Amino acid sequence: MFEIKKYQKLFNLGFYIVMFFLLANLKFENDSTFIICQIVYIGYLLMIILILKSNIFKYVYEPPIFFLLFAFLYEFLKFPYYFNYTSIPELVQQSKLGTPYYEIKDYYANSIMLLLYQALCILTLLTFYIFARNKTDYKNIDLNKIKLIGILNDRIFVFLVIVFLCLGFLGLYSVTGGNILLLLSRRSGNAEASDILSSNYLVSFSSIFVLLTIPMLIGVRFLRKKKWLKLLVIYIPAMILSYLTTGARGFILYSIVTTFIIIASDFKTKVNLIKIATFTGFFVLFFSVLGLIRRSSSDIDNSFIQSVKNRSEVEDQWYYELSSYQLQFRDEMVFENASKVGYLYGKTYLNLVFFPFPRAVLGDLKPNFTDREVAVNFWNRFDVGLPLNSMTESYYNFGYFGIFVFMFMGIVMSKITVYISKNKFLIIKCMAIVLLFYAQTWTTTYLVYVFQYILVIYLPLKFSKFKSLDE
Repeated sequence: MFEIKKYQKLFNLGFYIVMFFLLANLKFENDSTFIICQIVYIGYLLMIILILKSNIFKYVYEPPIFFLLFAFLYEFLKFPYYFNYTSIPELVQQSKLGTPYYEIKDYYANSIMLLLYQALCILTLLTFYIFARNKTDYKNIDLNKIKLIGILNDRIFVFLVIVFLCLGFLGLYSVTGGNILLLLSRRSGNAEASDILSSNYLVSFSSIFVLLTIPMLIGVRFLRKKKWLKLLVIYIPAMILSYLTTGARGFILYSIVTTFIIIASDFKTKVNLIKIATFTGFFVLFFSVLGLIRRSSSDIDNSFIQSVKNRSEVEDQWYYELSSYQLQFRDEMVFENASKVGYLYGKTYLNLVFFPFPRAVLGDLKPNFTDREVAVNFWNRFDVGLPLNSMTESYYNFGYFGIFVFMFMGIVMSKITVYISKNKFLIIKCMAIVLLFYAQTWTTTYLVYVFQYILVIYLPLKFSKFKSLDE
């Protein structure tokens, strides 16, 4: 249970498919910089896949696995750019970020340096992860010999989720004056909606809390062979609440995916590639439909049905929304121009200390998250968030010295791995997978939220009564 070895064949298959796909699209043109960029890009993805299919990791919940998967997906979606299937002017126009303060002088040369920096960050993290992990008795841990242990009564947590769900809907109705689609319009620059959400933290907290807790509960019930399907009755309302409140489609996606990962971690559950492919295709459309709902909510004259018709008239446009989101050149822009804007010197990381205190108390002393800093300082946008991957964020804070951040991260990841492996409670292992994947732990400074929810979820577990299934 929770071991990764049964997924090695899947990694091997993915490795061959990705490499064949990339090599088949390799282009040799007169521009040597472009050719080198393609080779470096392939080498970067190859490095990540080889690490994932190696014997470095033993358990599904090891933090570097999630870190590497997100790093891979983050860059893989930039395929049209790295292989010149879409010209750079078109990509910049499609990003709809307006006119930035700065420009990228040589896109492909800048990408080469960015990819090399990211590769060094990953290798530094893994080096310190393996070193710190080997200083423990990690190798002596055999998860199969640990008794399957769960909480005495998970009805308490189900009740807690329902309470937060009700509070979330009531709060949403109250702060929007009955117009529950209002908060979605903040994604289109509605300052009123942005102010409402920022001043009503409890509403946002409630909606995200339930999406974190339900996959954990489903996983525990499934692995304990209990009636886990009943939880779907509150799962769907939880998704609706989360989207209406935050407008973030990724929250829903991460929540569902973690549920599947926990269920698939059971040795008796077979991995069906056809179902995975169907599931992936569904969510490509799912993202687009939710995007249409969000845009139509900001324009009274543009209903959802009309939005669908308008988008359908533009060939292929709405099917590539997720990919175009990654092709905004956020990381490339920051990597080349961070020195002109000014390094943050750890400012975004300070939220780990200041996050319990509301901005109403700290005022401007409370740091902004990375996505806010990037949007304001590089694009003069106050209505959107433009997140970076963790490697670019470290560069934005400390320049090339940001690589030292990953030394610390590697050590912390190793300690987390050992703690979870030694922990005898099933609920802790399920919670680890949910938090690592759903909140993208170690990928951005949204790591702050991970620690926040750990406190909310873990403390009640710590002081609750536990009981072995074998008793």
